[in-house]
Amino acid sequence: MQLLITGGDSRFARALAVALQPVGQVRLFDAQFTEPAPAGVALQTGDLREPAAAAAAVAGVDTIIHLAPLTLAANAGDDALAALDQATRGAYGLMQAANAAQVERIILGSTLAMFDRLPAHWQVNEDWRPRPTPELAQLCPWLTELSVRESVRAGAMQAICLRFGDIVDSAARASQPYDPRWVH
Repeated sequence: MQLLITGGDSRFARALAVALQPVGQVRLFDAQFTEPAPAGVALQTGDLREPAAAAAAVAGVDTIIHLAPLTLAANAGDDALAALDQATRGAYGLMQAANAAQVERIILGSTLAMFDRLPAHWQVNEDWRPRPTPELAQLCPWLTELSVRESVRAGAMQAICLRFGDIVDSAARASQPYDPRWVH
């Protein structure tokens, strides 16, 4: 099995790549990388908004794990419009290339933060519609969800959206009080 993980420079993507190596060949994709690849994992750089880069990213891939929307807000700096453009047009470019390459499935990483405005005692499940705030950390994943949803309707690809709580590493876990929304 050939796996592509976007947002590949994130700690989460690298950990996932290492965990998925026994399942198949893993390729991390991002605009740039700040650290070397984990052993046995391929790195590929590019911009998903560019059709040639998106086509090269999905070439030979069976499954895409699209984590890029989770990292766009953190890496945006002062340029919120660029992050939104990368989220929306990047998802559209990825999905167009994936449909053309007949990729079988996409797993979209998103955030549970879009449900923060709801009362804590409500039992939110997959039937609930997100209610994002105008914060970049929620808009990037939400707009990506919409783009992937509409693209899947137009093609034969299967998609699933996984909304994560707060993704933390060991250092954050050790230095802060426990939060039940943590994913470690």
